[in-house]
Amino acid sequence: TAFLDAGGEVEAIEGVARDISERKRAEERMRLLHGLADVMNEAENVESALEAAISRVCAATGWEMGEAWMPRAEGSPPECAAVWSRRAEEARGLADAGRAAPGGGFVEKCWKKGTAVWIPDVSTDPDYDRKDMAEKLDLHSASVIPVLAGTEMAALLVFYAAEKRGEDRGFLQLVSTVAAGLGSVVRRKHAEVALRNAEERFRSIAESTHDAVVVADG
Repeated sequence: TAFLDAGGEVEAIEGVARDISERKRAEERMRLLHGLADVMNEAENVESALEAAISRVCAATGWEMGEAWMPRAEGSPPECAAVWSRRAEEARGLADAGRAAPGGGFVEKCWKKGTAVWIPDVSTDPDYDRKDMAEKLDLHSASVIPVLAGTEMAALLVFYAAEKRGEDRGFLQLVSTVAAGLGSVVRRKHAEVALRNAEERFRSIAESTHDAVVVADG
Protein backbone atom coordinates (compact mmCIF):
# COMPACT_ATOMS: atom_id res chain seq x y z
CA THR A 1 0.00 0.00 0.00
CA ALA A 2 1.39 3.42 -1.00
CA PHE A 3 0.97 6.44 1.27
CA LEU A 4 0.99 9.84 -0.46
CA ASP A 5 2.00 13.21 0.89
CA ALA A 6 -0.02 16.40 0.44
CA GLY A 7 1.47 16.90 -3.02
CA GLY A 8 0.46 13.43 -4.21
CA GLU A 9 3.96 11.99 -4.09
CA VAL A 10 4.65 8.56 -2.61
CA GLU A 11 5.86 9.14 0.92
CA ALA A 12 5.93 5.58 2.19
CA ILE A 13 5.01 2.03 1.22
CA GLU A 14 3.64 -0.55 3.61
CA GLY A 15 3.68 -4.24 2.66
CA VAL A 16 2.61 -7.51 4.24
CA ALA A 17 4.58 -10.66 3.38
CA ARG A 18 3.43 -14.17 4.19
CA ASP A 19 6.14 -16.78 4.64
CA ILE A 20 4.90 -19.95 2.90
CA SER A 21 8.18 -21.86 3.12
CA GLU A 22 6.90 -24.05 5.97
CA ARG A 23 3.74 -24.82 4.02
CA LYS A 24 5.81 -25.71 0.96
CA ARG A 25 7.99 -27.99 3.06
CA ALA A 26 4.87 -29.67 4.43
CA GLU A 27 3.54 -30.20 0.91
CA GLU A 28 6.87 -31.65 -0.25
CA ARG A 29 6.93 -34.02 2.71
CA MET A 30 3.39 -35.19 1.99
CA ARG A 31 4.39 -35.93 -1.61
CA LEU A 32 7.41 -37.81 -0.32
CA LEU A 33 5.27 -39.97 1.97
CA HIS A 34 2.72 -40.82 -0.70
CA GLY A 35 5.32 -41.72 -3.31
CA LEU A 36 7.58 -43.58 -0.91
CA ALA A 37 4.84 -45.86 0.38
CA ASP A 38 4.34 -47.32 -3.11
CA VAL A 39 8.08 -47.73 -3.71
CA MET A 40 8.65 -49.52 -0.39
CA ASN A 41 5.71 -51.86 -0.90
CA GLU A 42 6.93 -52.79 -4.39
CA ALA A 43 10.55 -53.39 -3.29
CA GLU A 44 11.88 -56.89 -3.96
CA ASN A 45 13.35 -57.30 -0.47
CA VAL A 46 13.94 -55.53 2.82
CA GLU A 47 17.31 -54.07 1.73
CA SER A 48 15.73 -52.48 -1.36
CA ALA A 49 12.95 -50.96 0.76
CA LEU A 50 15.50 -49.53 3.21
CA GLU A 51 17.59 -48.04 0.39
CA ALA A 52 14.51 -46.46 -1.17
CA ALA A 53 13.56 -44.91 2.15
CA ILE A 54 16.93 -43.34 2.99
CA SER A 55 17.61 -42.10 -0.55
CA ARG A 56 14.24 -40.38 -0.91
CA VAL A 57 14.30 -38.87 2.57
CA CYS A 58 17.78 -37.40 1.93
CA ALA A 59 16.78 -36.08 -1.48
CA ALA A 60 13.62 -34.42 -0.14
CA THR A 61 15.07 -32.94 3.06
CA GLY A 62 18.64 -31.98 2.14
CA TRP A 63 20.51 -34.42 4.37
CA GLU A 64 23.89 -35.44 3.00
CA MET A 65 23.96 -39.16 3.66
CA GLY A 66 21.80 -41.97 5.00
CA GLU A 67 22.43 -45.46 6.32
CA ALA A 68 20.14 -48.34 7.25
CA TRP A 69 21.27 -50.93 9.80
CA MET A 70 19.66 -54.29 10.57
CA PRO A 71 20.72 -57.71 11.89
CA ARG A 72 21.42 -60.39 9.30
CA ALA A 73 20.05 -63.09 11.59
CA GLU A 74 17.96 -63.18 14.74
CA GLY A 75 20.07 -62.30 17.76
CA SER A 76 23.04 -61.02 15.73
CA PRO A 77 24.31 -57.41 15.99
CA PRO A 78 23.05 -54.87 13.43
CA GLU A 79 25.03 -54.47 10.21
CA CYS A 80 24.88 -51.81 7.51
CA ALA A 81 22.32 -52.98 4.95
CA ALA A 82 22.06 -49.86 2.75
CA VAL A 83 23.90 -46.56 2.19
CA TRP A 84 23.00 -43.49 0.14
CA SER A 85 25.12 -40.37 -0.41
CA ARG A 86 24.47 -37.13 -2.30
CA ARG A 87 27.95 -37.47 -3.77
CA ALA A 88 27.20 -40.14 -6.36
CA GLU A 89 30.85 -40.99 -6.97
CA GLU A 90 31.24 -41.98 -3.31
CA ALA A 91 27.96 -43.85 -2.97
CA ARG A 92 29.21 -47.20 -4.26
CA GLY A 93 32.35 -47.14 -2.11
CA LEU A 94 30.34 -46.12 0.94
CA ALA A 95 27.87 -48.92 0.33
CA ASP A 96 30.58 -51.55 -0.07
CA ALA A 97 32.50 -50.34 2.99
CA GLY A 98 29.36 -49.91 5.06
CA ARG A 99 28.05 -53.39 4.38
CA ALA A 100 31.33 -54.86 5.56
CA ALA A 101 31.72 -52.62 8.60
CA PRO A 102 30.43 -53.39 12.11
CA GLY A 103 28.14 -50.85 13.71
CA GLY A 104 30.36 -50.25 16.72
CA GLY A 105 29.29 -48.76 20.02
CA PHE A 106 27.29 -45.91 18.54
CA VAL A 107 24.89 -48.06 16.51
CA GLU A 108 24.63 -50.72 19.20
CA LYS A 109 23.77 -48.13 21.87
CA CYS A 110 21.08 -46.62 19.66
CA TRP A 111 19.77 -50.10 18.87
CA LYS A 112 19.45 -50.97 22.56
CA LYS A 113 17.92 -47.59 23.40
CA GLY A 114 15.20 -48.05 20.77
CA THR A 115 14.25 -44.36 20.56
CA ALA A 116 15.19 -41.47 18.27
CA VAL A 117 18.61 -39.88 18.91
CA TRP A 118 19.82 -36.45 17.72
CA ILE A 119 23.51 -35.50 17.71
CA PRO A 120 24.12 -31.78 16.92
CA ASP A 121 27.82 -32.42 16.12
CA VAL A 122 29.30 -35.91 15.98
CA SER A 123 32.86 -34.54 16.16
CA THR A 124 32.31 -33.40 19.77
CA ASP A 125 29.92 -36.11 20.96
CA PRO A 126 31.68 -38.44 23.45
CA ASP A 127 29.44 -41.42 22.58
CA TYR A 128 30.01 -41.23 18.82
CA ASP A 129 32.78 -43.66 17.81
CA ARG A 130 32.87 -43.20 14.01
CA LYS A 131 34.59 -39.83 14.01
CA ASP A 132 37.14 -40.88 11.36
CA MET A 133 34.36 -41.53 8.84
CA ALA A 134 32.57 -38.30 9.75
CA GLU A 135 35.74 -36.23 9.42
CA LYS A 136 36.68 -37.83 6.10
CA LEU A 137 33.24 -37.12 4.62
CA ASP A 138 32.85 -33.72 6.38
CA LEU A 139 29.69 -34.77 8.23
CA HIS A 140 28.47 -33.10 11.42
CA SER A 141 24.91 -33.54 12.68
CA ALA A 142 23.35 -36.99 12.86
CA SER A 143 19.87 -38.30 13.57
CA VAL A 144 18.93 -41.89 14.34
CA ILE A 145 15.37 -43.23 14.03
CA PRO A 146 14.37 -46.80 14.94
CA VAL A 147 12.19 -48.94 12.67
CA LEU A 148 9.80 -51.17 14.62
CA ALA A 149 8.08 -54.25 13.23
CA GLY A 150 5.31 -54.61 15.77
CA THR A 151 7.12 -54.35 19.09
CA GLU A 152 10.44 -55.66 17.78
CA MET A 153 13.38 -53.57 16.56
CA ALA A 154 13.75 -54.25 12.82
CA ALA A 155 16.22 -51.60 11.63
CA LEU A 156 17.88 -48.25 12.37
CA LEU A 157 17.86 -45.29 9.98
CA VAL A 158 20.86 -42.96 10.40
CA PHE A 159 21.04 -39.60 8.61
CA TYR A 160 24.00 -37.20 8.41
CA ALA A 161 24.12 -33.49 7.58
CA ALA A 162 27.08 -31.59 6.16
CA GLU A 163 26.50 -28.79 8.68
CA LYS A 164 25.66 -28.56 12.37
CA ARG A 165 21.90 -28.64 12.93
CA GLY A 166 19.80 -28.18 16.02
CA GLU A 167 17.11 -30.77 16.71
CA ASP A 168 14.44 -30.61 14.01
CA ARG A 169 11.12 -31.94 15.34
CA GLY A 170 9.55 -31.77 11.90
CA PHE A 171 12.26 -33.97 10.41
CA LEU A 172 12.04 -36.49 13.25
CA GLN A 173 8.27 -36.67 12.84
CA LEU A 174 8.59 -37.15 9.09
CA VAL A 175 11.15 -39.94 9.35
CA SER A 176 9.22 -41.58 12.19
CA THR A 177 6.24 -41.77 9.83
CA VAL A 178 8.47 -43.30 7.15
CA ALA A 179 9.87 -45.73 9.74
CA ALA A 180 6.37 -46.84 10.73
CA GLY A 181 5.61 -47.69 7.10
CA LEU A 182 8.96 -49.44 6.78
CA GLY A 183 8.18 -51.53 9.85
CA SER A 184 5.07 -52.89 8.15
CA VAL A 185 7.05 -53.60 4.98
CA VAL A 186 9.82 -55.40 6.92
CA ARG A 187 7.30 -57.55 8.78
CA ARG A 188 5.54 -58.50 5.56
CA LYS A 189 8.80 -59.22 3.70
CA HIS A 190 10.00 -61.45 6.53
CA ALA A 191 6.68 -63.31 6.47
CA GLU A 192 7.02 -63.81 2.71
CA VAL A 193 10.54 -65.21 3.14
CA ALA A 194 9.39 -67.54 5.92
CA LEU A 195 6.52 -68.77 3.74
CA ARG A 196 8.83 -69.41 0.78
CA ASN A 197 11.26 -71.28 3.03
CA ALA A 198 8.45 -73.43 4.46
CA GLU A 199 7.12 -74.22 1.00
CA GLU A 200 10.60 -75.15 -0.19
CA ARG A 201 11.15 -77.35 2.86
CA PHE A 202 7.89 -79.27 2.34
CA ARG A 203 8.58 -79.55 -1.38
CA SER A 204 12.01 -81.00 -0.66
CA ILE A 205 10.50 -83.55 1.74
CA ALA A 206 7.78 -84.54 -0.72
CA GLU A 207 10.23 -84.97 -3.58
CA SER A 208 12.87 -86.94 -1.66
CA THR A 209 10.86 -89.39 0.43
CA HIS A 210 9.24 -92.68 -0.49
CA ASP A 211 7.11 -92.71 2.63
CA ALA A 212 3.84 -90.97 3.32
CA VAL A 213 4.09 -87.55 4.97
CA VAL A 214 1.22 -86.53 7.26
CA VAL A 215 0.94 -83.12 8.88
CA ALA A 216 -1.42 -82.97 11.84
CA ASP A 217 -2.28 -80.40 14.47
CA GLY A 218 -2.40 -81.05 18.22
